[in-house]
Amino acid sequence: IVRNAVVGRKNAFVEDLYKSLQNDLAPDSQGGNIFETFANNTTALKKAEGEAYDRIFDGAAGQTFQEIDDVVLSLATASRNSRNLINKKLDENGLKPIFKMVGKGKNAKLQLTRSLSLKEGELVKRAFMDAKTAAAKKPDKARTMKFYENQIKEVIDGLSPALQATRQRWATINNAVKQYDLGKKVFGQNPEEFAVAFQKL
Repeated sequence: IVRNAVVGRKNAFVEDLYKSLQNDLAPDSQGGNIFETFANNTTALKKAEGEAYDRIFDGAAGQTFQEIDDVVLSLATASRNSRNLINKKLDENGLKPIFKMVGKGKNAKLQLTRSLSLKEGELVKRAFMDAKTAAAKKPDKARTMKFYENQIKEVIDGLSPALQATRQRWATINNAVKQYDLGKKVFGQNPEEFAVAFQKL
């Protein structure tokens, strides 16, 4: 019974899913399976995502933001670990360190070496996002990293609605690809395995 139900409905379900995703993601498209193209070409998808962010960063080139400076300094002051995460992420992207200590002993105070750009703010956000993901098996740390990530995210999204919209758009597409892969895996199972997987879903 399960086998007949799955086989009979699978093709119609997949076709409806493709149409729905195409209407949502590319409403102006005149045809062709857009989602299938995304799902089967991860490299092209990542390249397009990077280019979308680069266009926004290029548009804000030369600009710095006091709001980003303030929140990043606050996060870096909160703990040495936060400061190390930020430095590491910037270094991985070819950017110079942004912190310096001014004064000595108990009077030493953390300061920025320069004012920060929108891109640098986004990189700081990603540093905490990566740390949150890496701490999946450590709930307390993951919650802390998520809190820090949200703090910088709120600031940069407020400064650039275009960046916020782009992030949300690509999160939707990437999630759709993950769900597509999950669906392929489920439908490829035998009926008994499918029943268990369906209960979990």
